[in-house]
Amino acid sequence: MKTALVILLAFGLDLCMGDPRWLPHPVRGMGWAIGKLESLLRRCFPPTPGGERAAGAVLAVYLYKKGNKEL
Repeated sequence: MKTALVILLAFGLDLCMGDPRWLPHPVRGMGWAIGKLESLLRRCFPPTPGGERAAGAVLAVYLYKKGNKEL
């Protein structure tokens, strides 16, 4: 019961306050990077299921490395 109350309160606070406009959100950054890299990766990999899977793997590794700069 306490957990449900905490979740409801957190949800309500998020609805009221949200994220500040000046603070960039990581998901927006990932979306921007995906949008920029998708056309490049589509040119570099064949339009087959295996090629798309490989391009997705490259993109996932890139985003992981970009998010963990100390690696």
